[in-house]
Amino acid sequence: MSTTVPGVVPGAPTRQARLARAAVAALFLTNGAVFFNVVPRFPEIKDDLDLSNTALGTALTGQPIGAVLAGLFAGAVIRRFRSAPVGAFGIVATTVAPLAVAFAPNWIAFAGALFVVGALDSAVDVAQNAHGLRVQRLYGRSIVNSLHGVWSVGAVLGGLMGSAAAGLRIPLAIHLTISAVLFGTIALVAHRFLLPGPDDAERAPAAAHADARPDVPSGRARTPARPCGCSPCSASSPPAARSSRTRARPGAPSTSATTCTPAPRPPDSPSSPCRPR
Repeated sequence: MSTTVPGVVPGAPTRQARLARAAVAALFLTNGAVFFNVVPRFPEIKDDLDLSNTALGTALTGQPIGAVLAGLFAGAVIRRFRSAPVGAFGIVATTVAPLAVAFAPNWIAFAGALFVVGALDSAVDVAQNAHGLRVQRLYGRSIVNSLHGVWSVGAVLGGLMGSAAAGLRIPLAIHLTISAVLFGTIALVAHRFLLPGPDDAERAPAAAHADARPDVPSGRARTPARPCGCSPCSASSPPAARSSRTRARPGAPSTSATTCTPAPRPPDSPSSPCRPR
């Protein structure tokens, strides 16, 4: 079930919005595939570096540590360079970084390579989600969940690719080079179709719509000021009881004020509720 985005009127998405959605989906796909492309080769790396289970587990913590630390600065980087370049070119860098894993001489270098991969992945993750929200504002309904689903598809695709490379005994360096060329090309092509301009460009129509709303909610009328000090004069007194005269204060411009004067009443009529001023 789709959810309507507040402040945006749902409608048929434009061609630019559809292309941008496909481009962001491509970034999510490659982001999920890059890291999980390496995971099936971990047993091989463990044997090549002659690592114990403890050393391997310690080295693998490099990836989440890099992700946490880089996540603290991802927002500032995106504000400086915008989400489209950070997302697309960040994917290219993320595909190249795992090549260091193939040439790591020990577990410390292996952990350092994973640290860089995690840091780049964190910045890309924030950028592609920020750009996905831009596209969502154009659609006027929630689409981010579908993009996360595409990321899961990419993770499965990367895992299958890594498993196939391990089963075919393709050298790790060649395998990761093929991965970098494939997914890096997808990211560069996707960059051409991402939304241009600043990341808050799609917020302008919603903000203008909010500013154009009247101060008083629709259906509630303002109550006009009563021209007479006594309320019965404005409602129940006959028209002849209402007149206008000019009051002037010393040193102030004259203004017209409506005052209440009693109408002539028949001898038998009750007293008027208004008092002459």
